[in-house]
Amino acid sequence: MRLSIPILLALLPALACDSADVTTRLDAGYAALNSADGESALEHFEAAYEAMENAPEGQLHLRALLGLVEATALARPESVEGTWLTLHHHHPELLEPRDYIHLASSLLETEASRHAATVMDLGVKRFPDDPELAELEARLARIVARGDDPELAGDLDKLGYLGGD
Repeated sequence: MRLSIPILLALLPALACDSADVTTRLDAGYAALNSADGESALEHFEAAYEAMENAPEGQLHLRALLGLVEATALARPESVEGTWLTLHHHHPELLEPRDYIHLASSLLETEASRHAATVMDLGVKRFPDDPELAELEARLARIVARGDDPELAGDLDKLGYLGGD
């Protein structure tokens, strides 16, 4: 059986991505995240994402993107906002409330509350009726109420969560 040129051209992106290699890199990335090794995780997720550059989007693509964001949050929290905004704006259909909650919680653990507020805000605007995002909002408000994070208070105020502008 001969395959036509259009069919071969359609298959090229899938052939360019070795899914076993990508899966291995993703697994290594998540193992590094579980060991709190953000830099190593970032390397694995970047390599996996680059290997899928021309591949059709799917579950592996989503795992790579979310892993990349989480590794960035751990290794370079000051850079995560741009990575997340890219994912949020270019692939909103891939994201669920739990993704916003997980990232914001990770950022709180790395003491990057300023970025946690932004991620929470994006989630609340995208899923305004989600009860778990409402709980995340309440959690951030409790941190502010305790006086633990004046910077977070300013950020939430700017975003309109504390009765500011």
